[in-house]
Amino acid sequence: MAMRRRWEIKQPDELHVLQSAQMQAISWIGAYLGEAGNPRNLEIVDAGQAFLKPERLKQREALYLASANDPAQHMRVATNHNDRVLGLLYGTQTPNQQELQSLYVDPEYFGTGVAIDLVEDFIDWSDPERPIELSVVDDNYRAQAFYRRMGFTAVEAPPRPVKAFGKVFKHLYEIDMVREV
Repeated sequence: MAMRRRWEIKQPDELHVLQSAQMQAISWIGAYLGEAGNPRNLEIVDAGQAFLKPERLKQREALYLASANDPAQHMRVATNHNDRVLGLLYGTQTPNQQELQSLYVDPEYFGTGVAIDLVEDFIDWSDPERPIELSVVDDNYRAQAFYRRMGFTAVEAPPRPVKAFGKVFKHLYEIDMVREV
Protein backbone atom coordinates (compact mmCIF):
# COMPACT_ATOMS: atom_id res chain seq x y z
CA MET A 1 0.00 0.00 0.00
CA ALA A 2 1.59 3.22 -1.15
CA MET A 3 0.72 6.57 0.38
CA ARG A 4 0.56 9.17 -2.35
CA ARG A 5 -0.31 12.80 -1.98
CA ARG A 6 -3.43 13.02 0.20
CA TRP A 7 -4.67 9.53 -0.60
CA GLU A 8 -3.71 5.91 -0.43
CA ILE A 9 -3.95 3.43 -3.32
CA LYS A 10 -5.05 0.04 -2.02
CA GLN A 11 -7.03 -3.12 -2.61
CA PRO A 12 -10.69 -2.39 -1.77
CA ASP A 13 -12.60 -4.38 0.79
CA GLU A 14 -16.28 -4.90 1.50
CA LEU A 15 -16.40 -1.57 3.35
CA HIS A 16 -15.66 0.25 0.08
CA VAL A 17 -18.49 -1.37 -1.92
CA LEU A 18 -21.26 1.17 -1.29
CA GLN A 19 -18.90 4.16 -1.20
CA SER A 20 -17.38 3.29 -4.56
CA ALA A 21 -20.80 2.66 -6.10
CA GLN A 22 -21.99 6.08 -4.97
CA MET A 23 -18.81 7.72 -6.25
CA GLN A 24 -19.13 5.90 -9.60
CA ALA A 25 -22.75 7.00 -10.03
CA ILE A 26 -21.83 10.64 -9.38
CA SER A 27 -18.78 10.43 -11.64
CA TRP A 28 -20.70 8.70 -14.46
CA ILE A 29 -23.60 11.15 -14.43
CA GLY A 30 -21.26 14.13 -14.09
CA ALA A 31 -19.10 13.03 -17.01
CA TYR A 32 -21.79 12.02 -19.47
CA LEU A 33 -24.96 13.97 -18.75
CA GLY A 34 -25.54 16.30 -21.68
CA GLU A 35 -27.38 19.54 -22.08
CA ALA A 36 -31.11 19.65 -21.42
CA GLY A 37 -32.99 17.85 -24.17
CA ASN A 38 -30.07 15.61 -25.09
CA PRO A 39 -31.64 12.24 -26.03
CA ARG A 40 -28.99 10.29 -24.15
CA ASN A 41 -29.67 11.92 -20.75
CA LEU A 42 -32.26 9.34 -19.71
CA GLU A 43 -29.84 6.51 -20.56
CA ILE A 44 -27.07 8.20 -18.57
CA VAL A 45 -29.19 8.72 -15.46
CA ASP A 46 -30.57 5.16 -15.64
CA ALA A 47 -27.05 3.76 -15.94
CA GLY A 48 -25.80 5.92 -13.09
CA GLN A 49 -28.59 4.68 -10.86
CA ALA A 50 -27.72 1.09 -11.85
CA PHE A 51 -24.49 1.40 -9.81
CA LEU A 52 -26.64 1.53 -6.66
CA LYS A 53 -29.05 -1.35 -7.32
CA PRO A 54 -28.81 -4.08 -4.66
CA GLU A 55 -27.91 -6.79 -7.20
CA ARG A 56 -25.09 -4.61 -8.59
CA LEU A 57 -23.79 -3.99 -5.07
CA LYS A 58 -23.68 -7.76 -4.46
CA GLN A 59 -21.86 -8.28 -7.78
CA ARG A 60 -19.44 -5.51 -6.88
CA GLU A 61 -18.70 -7.01 -3.47
CA ALA A 62 -18.05 -10.42 -5.05
CA LEU A 63 -15.75 -8.80 -7.64
CA TYR A 64 -13.81 -6.92 -4.96
CA LEU A 65 -13.27 -10.04 -2.91
CA ALA A 66 -12.41 -12.19 -5.95
CA SER A 67 -9.95 -9.64 -7.32
CA ALA A 68 -7.99 -9.75 -4.07
CA ASN A 69 -7.18 -13.42 -4.71
CA ASP A 70 -6.90 -13.46 -8.49
CA PRO A 71 -3.55 -12.41 -9.98
CA ALA A 72 -5.26 -11.71 -13.33
CA GLN A 73 -7.44 -8.96 -11.81
CA HIS A 74 -6.30 -5.60 -10.52
CA MET A 75 -8.78 -3.61 -8.45
CA ARG A 76 -7.65 -0.54 -6.55
CA VAL A 77 -9.29 2.35 -4.77
CA ALA A 78 -7.81 5.69 -3.82
CA THR A 79 -8.95 6.64 -0.32
CA ASN A 80 -8.32 9.67 1.83
CA HIS A 81 -7.25 9.66 5.49
CA ASN A 82 -10.88 8.94 6.52
CA ASP A 83 -11.00 5.92 4.14
CA ARG A 84 -13.42 7.76 1.81
CA VAL A 85 -13.24 6.43 -1.76
CA LEU A 86 -11.93 9.12 -4.11
CA GLY A 87 -11.30 6.91 -7.13
CA LEU A 88 -11.54 3.36 -8.43
CA LEU A 89 -9.65 1.41 -11.09
CA TYR A 90 -10.29 -2.12 -12.36
CA GLY A 91 -8.20 -3.94 -14.93
CA THR A 92 -7.52 -7.47 -16.09
CA GLN A 93 -4.94 -9.63 -17.79
CA THR A 94 -5.69 -12.63 -19.98
CA PRO A 95 -3.30 -14.58 -22.19
CA ASN A 96 -4.43 -12.39 -25.10
CA GLN A 97 -5.03 -8.97 -23.56
CA GLN A 98 -4.38 -6.46 -20.80
CA GLU A 99 -7.29 -4.13 -20.32
CA LEU A 100 -7.97 -1.14 -18.12
CA GLN A 101 -11.71 -1.73 -17.80
CA SER A 102 -12.87 0.98 -15.40
CA LEU A 103 -11.52 4.23 -14.04
CA TYR A 104 -13.72 6.54 -12.00
CA VAL A 105 -12.77 9.54 -9.91
CA ASP A 106 -14.96 11.61 -7.63
CA PRO A 107 -15.55 14.87 -9.56
CA GLU A 108 -14.30 16.82 -6.52
CA TYR A 109 -10.90 15.22 -7.19
CA PHE A 110 -10.67 15.75 -10.95
CA GLY A 111 -7.29 17.21 -11.80
CA THR A 112 -5.67 16.35 -8.45
CA GLY A 113 -3.60 13.36 -9.53
CA VAL A 114 -5.87 10.61 -8.18
CA ALA A 115 -6.42 9.18 -11.67
CA ILE A 116 -2.71 9.44 -12.49
CA ASP A 117 -1.78 7.48 -9.38
CA LEU A 118 -4.41 4.81 -10.06
CA VAL A 119 -3.30 4.37 -13.70
CA GLU A 120 0.39 4.36 -12.79
CA ASP A 121 -0.34 1.66 -10.20
CA PHE A 122 -2.09 -0.38 -12.93
CA ILE A 123 0.79 0.14 -15.37
CA ASP A 124 3.25 -1.01 -12.69
CA TRP A 125 1.15 -4.17 -12.19
CA SER A 126 0.81 -4.84 -15.93
CA ASP A 127 3.17 -6.89 -18.08
CA PRO A 128 5.56 -4.31 -19.61
CA GLU A 129 6.02 -6.51 -22.69
CA ARG A 130 2.35 -6.27 -23.72
CA PRO A 131 0.10 -3.36 -24.71
CA ILE A 132 -2.70 -2.12 -22.47
CA GLU A 133 -6.10 -1.53 -24.04
CA LEU A 134 -9.12 0.46 -22.91
CA SER A 135 -12.40 1.86 -24.21
CA VAL A 136 -13.59 5.40 -23.60
CA VAL A 137 -16.76 7.27 -24.55
CA ASP A 138 -16.15 8.93 -27.91
CA ASP A 139 -17.10 12.43 -26.78
CA ASN A 140 -15.41 12.28 -23.36
CA TYR A 141 -12.58 14.50 -24.56
CA ARG A 142 -11.31 15.14 -21.04
CA ALA A 143 -10.77 11.40 -20.46
CA GLN A 144 -9.21 10.95 -23.91
CA ALA A 145 -6.76 13.80 -23.24
CA PHE A 146 -5.90 12.24 -19.87
CA TYR A 147 -5.24 8.84 -21.45
CA ARG A 148 -3.08 10.45 -24.17
CA ARG A 149 -0.98 12.06 -21.41
CA MET A 150 -0.64 8.57 -19.90
CA GLY A 151 0.75 7.20 -23.20
CA PHE A 152 -2.40 5.85 -24.88
CA THR A 153 -3.35 6.49 -28.50
CA ALA A 154 -6.69 6.12 -30.24
CA VAL A 155 -7.21 3.04 -32.39
CA GLU A 156 -8.38 3.84 -35.90
CA ALA A 157 -11.87 2.33 -35.96
CA PRO A 158 -15.40 3.73 -36.00
CA PRO A 159 -17.07 4.32 -32.63
CA ARG A 160 -19.42 1.56 -31.46
CA PRO A 161 -22.37 1.64 -29.04
CA VAL A 162 -21.43 1.33 -25.38
CA LYS A 163 -22.41 -1.99 -23.83
CA ALA A 164 -22.76 -1.78 -20.06
CA PHE A 165 -25.10 -2.83 -17.30
CA GLY A 166 -26.54 -5.59 -19.49
CA LYS A 167 -27.71 -3.22 -22.21
CA VAL A 168 -26.56 -1.56 -25.40
CA PHE A 169 -26.82 2.21 -25.32
CA LYS A 170 -28.58 3.92 -28.21
CA HIS A 171 -26.98 7.34 -27.78
CA LEU A 172 -23.58 6.63 -26.25
CA TYR A 173 -20.59 5.42 -28.26
CA GLU A 174 -17.04 4.40 -27.37
CA ILE A 175 -13.65 4.19 -29.01
CA ASP A 176 -10.62 2.07 -28.21
CA MET A 177 -7.25 3.35 -27.07
CA VAL A 178 -4.01 1.44 -26.58
CA ARG A 179 -0.75 1.97 -24.73
CA GLU A 180 1.86 0.21 -26.81
CA VAL A 181 4.93 -1.50 -25.42
